[in-house]
Amino acid sequence: MSLLPKLIIAFGLMLAAITISSETAIAVSNSDLQTAIRDCELKKGDACGLLGRLYFSGKEVTKDVIKAAEYSAKGCELQNGESCDILGHIYQHGQGVTRDYTKAVKYYTKGCELQDGDACWHLGRIFKYGHGVTKDNDKSFYYLKKGCDLQNGEACMNVGLLFFLGEQVTQDNAKGAEYYAKGCDFNNDTACLYLGHYFAFGINLPQDYSKAVKYYTKGCKLQYGLACSSLGDLYSEGKGVTQDYTKAAEYYEEGCEFKDSTACNNLGDIYSEGKGVTQDYTKAAEYYKKSCELQDGVACHSLGTLYAKGKGVTQDYTKAAEYYKKGCEIPFIGYGDACLSLGLLYIDGNGVSKDLTKTAEYADKGCKLHSGLACGILGTLYINGIGVNQDLSKAAEYAGEGCKLHSGLACSLLGVLYADGKGVKQDFTKAAEYLDKGCELQDGYSCLVVGKLYFIGNGVSKDYSKANEYFAKGCKLQNNDACLLWDGK
Repeated sequence: MSLLPKLIIAFGLMLAAITISSETAIAVSNSDLQTAIRDCELKKGDACGLLGRLYFSGKEVTKDVIKAAEYSAKGCELQNGESCDILGHIYQHGQGVTRDYTKAVKYYTKGCELQDGDACWHLGRIFKYGHGVTKDNDKSFYYLKKGCDLQNGEACMNVGLLFFLGEQVTQDNAKGAEYYAKGCDFNNDTACLYLGHYFAFGINLPQDYSKAVKYYTKGCKLQYGLACSSLGDLYSEGKGVTQDYTKAAEYYEEGCEFKDSTACNNLGDIYSEGKGVTQDYTKAAEYYKKSCELQDGVACHSLGTLYAKGKGVTQDYTKAAEYYKKGCEIPFIGYGDACLSLGLLYIDGNGVSKDLTKTAEYADKGCKLHSGLACGILGTLYINGIGVNQDLSKAAEYAGEGCKLHSGLACSLLGVLYADGKGVKQDFTKAAEYLDKGCELQDGYSCLVVGKLYFIGNGVSKDYSKANEYFAKGCKLQNNDACLLWDGK
C-alpha cells in the first residue's frame, strides 16, 4: 500500500494537533506520592510539578484535571517550568476551568522563560494560529526555535516543516532536514518517519535509501508502527540494505504489534506468498483480519478473497462479501478493488442475491475510488448492457479512465473501441497507442491485437518483426491466439 496518502494525512494531523508532549510513564508508589504531596506543601516546585503531571496524564493515579491545575499552579509559582506549561494547556483547552487564552499565553510564556521546551513549543503554535492572540509569524518562529533548542522534538519538526514549505522563512530543504534530524534525535517519532520518507521517496531531498533505513530504524525503535512497516518495505525490496524477506517479516510483525494497519497487511502478504516465512494462509488471514479491523481496505479485500477461495479459512462467500463491503466502504479511504470484487459476487449470486444492477453500482464505486480495473469492467458492462443500459460512449469514457489508472484491460477495451469505431470515431492510430499501453501493462489480448495492427499496417507502419514481438509477448501472457500467430515457438 502506498505510503503517500498516510503521509499527507499525517501532515494534516501534525499541523492541527496541539498537545502535551508525551512523557515516559513514571512508576510512583503510594509512599512516593505522599512524599511528593508533603514536599509540594514544603514549597518544592519539582514535587508540585510531578503531582501536576501525574494528575493531568492519569498515569499511576486517577486522572483529575482539577488537582492537576491546583498542583501545577503551585509548581509554576515555585518556578517549575513544566507546571506552567501544563497550566497553560489546561487554560487553553478549558479542561476543568473556563477556557482563557490570555491566561494560557501568560503561563506558557512563563514556562518558556523557565526553559521548558514544551511551553515554548505551545507558545509558538499559539502565535502561529492566533489562538487568543494576534497571529505573529516572527514570534511563532522564535518560540518554536527556542523550543527546539530546549530539545522539544515537536518544535524541531515544526521549524523543519517551515523551512521545507518556505513559510515564515526562506525555503531551505537542507535546513528543513537539519531540524527534522534534531527532532528525531530528541525522540520525536514522526520526525524520524518523515525524514525516512523524504529520503526513501526523494521528496524535498536527494533519494538516499541508506539514510531512509537510518531514520526508519530510529522511528521503529520509538514504537512508530508505520516506521517499522516502511523499514520492512526496504528489506523486502533490497533498498539501502541487502534484500532479506525474513527481516522484512520481523519488522512488519513489530509494526503490526504497534497497531499499524499497513504493517499487518504486509505481514499477511508475506505469509500468503511465503516470502521469508513458511507459506501459511491461516496466518495470512489472521493478519489481514487485524489490519482490516484497523481500517485498511486493502487487507479487508485480501481477507475477503481468502474466504472466496477457501484459503486458510473455510470457504464462505457471505463472509467474502462482508469483508469486500467493509473494504469498499471504509470512510475516506475505501479500496476500489474491494468494491469491484463485491460487485462481481452479484453476477452469480455468491454470498449475495444475484443482482446485475448491483454489479454495475459497485464497479462504478470502485472506479470512483481509482480502481482502474473497476473502470475497465464498468466499460465492459456498458458495452454489453449488463446491469446498465447499453452505451458505447460511456463504455469508452470509463475505459479511458481505467487506462489512465494503468489497467491493461481498460486500455485494451479502449483500443478495441477505437479500432472498431464504437463509442468513438474510428482511429487506428489511437487504437494502436492504447493497445500498446495495454500490452505494456501485461494484458495479453492487447499484445495480440496490436500485433495484428503491425502485421497488416493499420494505424502503424507494417512491420512483421514488431508484430511477431507482440505475438511473442501475448503468448507469454497466456493468450492462446497470440501463441498461434507467434513465429518462433
